[in-house]
Parts: sequence; C-alpha cells; structure tokens
Amino acid sequence: MQQMNYGARTPSRLSYRIQRLLLTPLLWKLAKICILLLVAIGVGANFHFDERKRESVTLYLADIRNQIEMRPEFMISFLAVEGASAEVEREIRETFPHQLPSSSFDVDLEAIQAMIMEMPIINDVDVRIGQGGTMSIDVVERQPAAVWLKNGELRLIDADGVKIDAPSSREEHPDIPLLAGMGAEQMVGEAIALHDVLESVEDRVVGLVRVGERRWDVVLNRNLRILLPEADPVSALKRVVYLNDTDAKILDRNLSVVDMRLAERPTIRIAGGRADNW
Repeated sequence: MQQMNYGARTPSRLSYRIQRLLLTPLLWKLAKICILLLVAIGVGANFHFDERKRESVTLYLADIRNQIEMRPEFMISFLAVEGASAEVEREIRETFPHQLPSSSFDVDLEAIQAMIMEMPIINDVDVRIGQGGTMSIDVVERQPAAVWLKNGELRLIDADGVKIDAPSSREEHPDIPLLAGMGAEQMVGEAIALHDVLESVEDRVVGLVRVGERRWDVVLNRNLRILLPEADPVSALKRVVYLNDTDAKILDRNLSVVDMRLAERPTIRIAGGRADNW
C-alpha cells in the first residue's frame, strides 16, 4: 500500500496558526512592550560604555527594532474599506495618514478611527488589522431622513437630527420631508410618520413646520395649512386625509386653514373672498 505523506501540510498549518497568533491584540501589545524594554535596557547600558561603544550599542538596538517592526507579518500593505459609498471611500483613502506598505507599529488604530468619525456622514466605524497585511475599515454611514430649513440654510439630517450635508436645493432629496422651525430636528421620527400619512396628497405637500417646539403645521400648496395638535398629531392628520380621500375632498376646497388642534371641535378657515360662494 502506498504510504501517504501527511507531513506536507504541516508547514502551511503552522504558518497559518502563527500568523493568527501574531494578529491578536495581546501579542501586539507584548511585542511593543518588549521592544520598549529592549530600548530601555540599551539606554541604561549606554551609561557604562564610552561614547564609541554607546553609539555602537544604540545602532545595534535600532537595527534589531527595525528588523522586528519590518517583518512581513507586521506590515500593512492593503487598505480595505467596506460599507462606504464611493465618495466616502475616496475621502477616507485620500485622508489616510500613512503611506502603504507601512509597519503596524507605526499605525495608531484609535487615531485613524477618531479621524474617520469626524466625517459628518459617518455613524460608526471599526478599524482593525486582518490577515494578509490588510487593514480593514468597516463604516456605517448616516442615512438621510429629512431636509431641515434653518435660518435660510438647508441641512440634510438623519433620523437623530445630526447634520450630514448641506444640499444646494430641495430637489436633491425630493422623497424625504422638508422640515422647518425650532426643534424640528429633534422630532424627525414623528415628522416622518406624518409625511407617510400624506402619501395620497404628496404632490401637494410643501413641508412640515414645528410651531413653538410643541406641535406641527402641515403646509400644502395653494396656501393651505393644516394645524395639528400637540398630542397624537398622526391620528388628527389621518382624519383630514380620510375626509379628502372620500367624496368630501376637503383639501380641494377653497380653504386656507384646517385646524385640528381641538379634536372635539375641528374648524376650517375659508380663503379670503370665498365665503360668499359657500
């Protein structure tokens, strides 16, 4: 019977296990500590040598440190960016503070993570060194939830009210609600819920205005405004939309205001000069 050679796989498995071990954070820290101790011992020993011997020892220790830090298993040669849009990935690569290949001993992962987190669109980021000399940067971007008009400036914000960008026009993001008023950015979730109710009349919706940081007004075209109560504004708006979707067509009337602030007594205001027709 032919004898099979099982030993052929041993070096590759051993190499793989050694590489995995070298990538563990604990071993990285121990390696750095050992290098620092080596340098400290060398510095201490220098006091017992004359100048020529001190210089020789210093160069020798520097060479040892360099040989350790520049070993292939400690080198970073590739940068992988995951979860980012093309524009964000390009910005990360352009601002990456190291020239690759570079020794991992020269790379501060926490500093890189902090730098990327300064980008307004980044919600979270994980920076780590993987196998094969690759640094992986996994990002989670903030998703646009609304356009907020404040002091004449448009701001693209996420569901938490964090500014992502400053669009030049409303038309850049037509599918998300336009908000205005103080405190609107703190109630994005409620604004989205109101915007969803208006689906059947979305072509008439101008935006939502936060009034007194307490309640909402829905602004439609033709100078029509729906005043909503502070409590449960979604239900109040559903009543108005229901009346419009039926034969009543209330929003197609010549109205300037539909006041739903008092649930037991909703009122309407007829547009100027139209009362006689009614």
